[in-house]
Amino acid sequence: MPRYSVSESIFIVRTYYSNNNSPIVTQIKFATEFKLTTTGPSVSTINRLIQKFERTGSVCDDMFGNVGRALSVKTPEKIERTRQVSERSPRTSISKAAQQEGIKLESVRQIVLADLQLFPYKIQIHQRSVEQRLEFANTIVEMIDNDQFGVNMLWCSDEAHFHLDGYANRQN
Repeated sequence: MPRYSVSESIFIVRTYYSNNNSPIVTQIKFATEFKLTTTGPSVSTINRLIQKFERTGSVCDDMFGNVGRALSVKTPEKIERTRQVSERSPRTSISKAAQQEGIKLESVRQIVLADLQLFPYKIQIHQRSVEQRLEFANTIVEMIDNDQFGVNMLWCSDEAHFHLDGYANRQN
């Protein structure tokens, strides 16, 4: 159904009721009134407009303001339930939390990011302090000098896991 202006919709409704509820006559009169080369609105369009007028009492576009994606169903209860799930078990994935709470996955994702402001991150290995590292290095050097520590026993991997097939996992 093409969008008709409010004045065109009013003309359709008035013509329909003034001509014994005839959509065909309404179609013809609409085409002559607005100087169309075609027959005007289809019979189904006229019938839908009349049904809408009888249902709502208006010919205005009832889709106004409803453009775009539907709003999320984020309610305070769902936000609180999601907060409780994340506090109870912080390692629970978003999909598991959505399944447990019976909420759509995308809604839980929006709640976690926007409302709870929780963000996924990779746990990084940090050395505690420069002093501790320096003390450890000096202790090892001292042990090597006193032959208390065998250098051939030292294995440095630069925090990567090496597999026998040649794959090196540097994501740790």
